[in-house]
Formats: sequence, structure tokens, C-alpha cells
Amino acid sequence: MRTILLGLALAFEPREPGIMRRPPRMPDTAILSGELIFRIVLVGLLLLLGSFGLFEWALYQGASEAEARTIAVNVFAVGQSFYLLNCRSLRFSMFRLGLFGNPWIWGGIAGMTVAQLLFTYKINPQTALYAGYSDNQVADDRFSLTRTDRTLFLKVGYAFVR
Repeated sequence: MRTILLGLALAFEPREPGIMRRPPRMPDTAILSGELIFRIVLVGLLLLLGSFGLFEWALYQGASEAEARTIAVNVFAVGQSFYLLNCRSLRFSMFRLGLFGNPWIWGGIAGMTVAQLLFTYKINPQTALYAGYSDNQVADDRFSLTRTDRTLFLKVGYAFVR
């Protein structure tokens, strides 16, 4: 789910400045250069070390194995979100491209965050979902009520189960 939500947002990335002035890639060169392979390996190792390191730290702190696994999975989600902001260009930093140059990036991160929250705090039998409607009314001097507006609301009551 994370890969789809985060990767799909890159499809809407605006073109880089000066892309048409760049010479074309030679047909006999590899698509993955040594620099790109290094970057892929480096990011993979950072995610692995962060995830495994926090997994072990959580166990050392007395967390259960299930809690430590949850931490490890969430490290990947957060790490991938930050990498998404950085991998938008191989030539320019995310600050030069602008943090809000592609609003789909933030939609992908928000969708992944919601999916990750649902994964982490799965719905259980004690979860309650309420949908409702209310009228707001104001009383005047003569004690008559006048409707001022209507409201639809959605509430979620969640019970944490151990």
C-alpha cells in the first residue's frame, strides 16, 4: 500500500528545470549508474538499520515483540516518506524544487499515514463509529429558537486493546 500511494505521487512530479537542455543518455549506457546503485543501497541500509535498531531498542526497553515489530514497520513508513521528498530529483535538492511543488506528494504521504494508522491501530470490536446531524439554534429575547445552521458530524471512538 505504501509503495502505491508514495510512488504514484511521483508520476505527477513537474519536470525539472532545464531538462530539455540536457543531452540525451547514450543508448549503450546502463539505466542504473554506479551513483544511483550506491544511493539505492545506502537508502536501503539506512532503512534497515533504523528499523532493526529501533526494533532491538524497543525489546531492550521492555516492549513486547508485537510492539517492537510495530515500531519497525512504522520506521519504514516514515523513512519512505522523507525519502519521497528527497528522491524527486537526482540533481536538485527538495528545497530547490520546493516542498509544495507537487501537491500529490503530500496527498500520497497523507494517504500512507492514514493507511499506516489503520495498520497500527486496527479496528477491533470495541471501536465505535458515529455519524450524526445537528441543528444549531439561537434563542432570542422572546425565548423562541431560530435555526442558524446545520451540521453533519462523524466521530470515532477507539478502544485500545492489549
